[in-house]
Amino acid sequence: TDHEGLPTTILEAMSCGLPVVATAVAGTLEVVVDGETGLLAPPKNPEKLTTAILSLLNDKELRERMGKNASEYVKRSFDWDIIAKNFEEIYIDMIK
Repeated sequence: TDHEGLPTTILEAMSCGLPVVATAVAGTLEVVVDGETGLLAPPKNPEKLTTAILSLLNDKELRERMGKNASEYVKRSFDWDIIAKNFEEIYIDMIK
């Protein structure tokens, strides 16, 4: 597929401090910061996907750093208070 919507499974993994490997398609591009919170591979490219997976499996320091970054990113970007405030602002703008 060439898009993913909002990949909740990826967000759940990241919130648990896990780095992710995903394909660089719409949806994942909005939540995975390549090289910081996980690794992105081009779509329909199993070789690059395999390389990304193996690089995380073989590098504990990289996994831990990206996992910590992933957890902080989700907390910062998807906190319920922030989401609620964003919706509140949208609703206020709509009734003006």
